[in-house]
Amino acid sequence: MKKLKMAAVIFALALVLATAILGGCNAPKDGNSAQGGSGSGDALYNPPGAMPIVKERITLEIFAPSDESQLREENLQTKELEEMTGISIKWRYSPAGNIKEKVNLMFASNDMTDLIFMGVGAMTDFGPLIAR
Repeated sequence: MKKLKMAAVIFALALVLATAILGGCNAPKDGNSAQGGSGSGDALYNPPGAMPIVKERITLEIFAPSDESQLREENLQTKELEEMTGISIKWRYSPAGNIKEKVNLMFASNDMTDLIFMGVGAMTDFGPLIAR
């Protein structure tokens, strides 16, 4: 049960982060602020606080360590959050023992996912990889 709650919290944080990242990429072209103007982001997203978050379903790809006890796709809270937000998740897994190696390969091959979940408490500096 504790793993299920943790997975739901992580998924919700990932969705918030993804929405913030995607929303930040849509600056208005006419110089108006996002609040007062009619920027290009208005066509993609519903007003703040409204569900679903996006007007048309989108898919985010998330890289994560594999959890053999339960697939994230089968998690009931994940399914519910996908339905509520309009954001589908495509998971890309890797065995927990070689996460850093897989992330390095993703950067080197420019085959990146939208989000990288390293695990709770994992701190990694991607600066040198991004600079390449």
